[in-house]
Amino acid sequence: YDDSWLYYCRGNIEALLGKYNDAITDFTEALELTPKKDNAHRTRILINRSGCYYYNKDYTNTESDLLDALNYDDGARLGDILASLGDLYLQTGNYQRVIEGSNLLLSAELYPAYAHYQKVYAYLGLEDYEAAIDSAIAMAMYDLSNVGELEFKWMLWYDVEYARKRLHESITEDVNSERVHQHLAIAEALHDYETMLPLIEVFSKNYDEEQGLIWLIQFLAKAGKYDEAALNITTLMEGTEGDDLYFMTAERCDYYRLAGEYDKALADASRLIELIPEEVYGYYTRGWIYELMGNNEAAVADYNRGIEVDDTYAYIYLMRGEQYLKMGETELARADFERVLGLDTEATDGSCRHYALHFLGRNNEAIEWMERIIETNPYDPGHRYDEACLYARMGNVERALDALRLALSFGYKAKAHIENDDELDPIRHTEAYQRLMEEYFNE
Repeated sequence: YDDSWLYYCRGNIEALLGKYNDAITDFTEALELTPKKDNAHRTRILINRSGCYYYNKDYTNTESDLLDALNYDDGARLGDILASLGDLYLQTGNYQRVIEGSNLLLSAELYPAYAHYQKVYAYLGLEDYEAAIDSAIAMAMYDLSNVGELEFKWMLWYDVEYARKRLHESITEDVNSERVHQHLAIAEALHDYETMLPLIEVFSKNYDEEQGLIWLIQFLAKAGKYDEAALNITTLMEGTEGDDLYFMTAERCDYYRLAGEYDKALADASRLIELIPEEVYGYYTRGWIYELMGNNEAAVADYNRGIEVDDTYAYIYLMRGEQYLKMGETELARADFERVLGLDTEATDGSCRHYALHFLGRNNEAIEWMERIIETNPYDPGHRYDEACLYARMGNVERALDALRLALSFGYKAKAHIENDDELDPIRHTEAYQRLMEEYFNE
């Protein structure tokens, strides 16, 4: 190798080590030693040096190198240069240049998903939210790898009604359903499950009947059609045994509970205990259903049995602790809530620590924990419903109603559960609660 390549290679290593000033020095030396006619190598050096300037926040030299690279490039690195310029202009707030560069990428059919991604942020910077949503949907049509990420939801939920409108238009325009996979992914990000249901049949044609039925069941439940989900999973359960039967029974039990069909849910919960007596979940679930049916004594008995089977399941201690409070056994309740704190230490989906903190009189910590859970996915309807329950328990009617409104707007469909959940009793008498229920569940 000649000296130009050696300096170039060392510069790359230094850049990987974060030694950007040393890398810039070596790239500059490599550039000076490069023959005038070797445009390809000059392009490589300029692109890599621009990256070092960028990380050093020297945006003037970053732009200069990228524009020089654009002059030397024979087209082989056009996509990299334009994408890097887009990143630079996003960083410096030059949003119109971002859009121009992204359009050049699209016209050259280079990095189309990333071009739309850059346009999303440029339009957000310009506060043109509809154009940003259009670009986000267009991005998903090229690349589904990030559609399930929180960032993509954040893009769409600036104006969820407009995003749903554009999705419906796109589905209508695509008469051959060639983009059904993309449409399904976008609809799921928008929690638009009603729209997904007719698409499932089309999408499932490429898979076996059982897999199609599994998808149908999942989205029936998300759309709040729990009776239909239970009916279909019953079909799926025929001839099933072992772990699959256990998990399907647990799912159907949950659908019955959410539909308010407690007798059927109770039968499935009992079946879970028969199938695997040493598994705590069956006792926890049946205890909860007994509570919903008003049989608190039976609920406590199941919680006790569950704890005998597995003393590491935090939620069952919370449920028993609440029952002890109702019975006036405050010391026993306190011990259970303290046990929850010892077991539940991660602010993730399924955590119940915030409730235990509330019952222990530590409301500020409870709110902070709830907020940490919400941060993991601010658009999760279950998180917002939990938040509504927490504030209702605290007697903060306004915050509870705000959280319930968000839960419903994000797609929380469990009408029967909302109506029977005693945690929401403090807000149930309000006109605002009645209006919300009428707005979201008016058949």
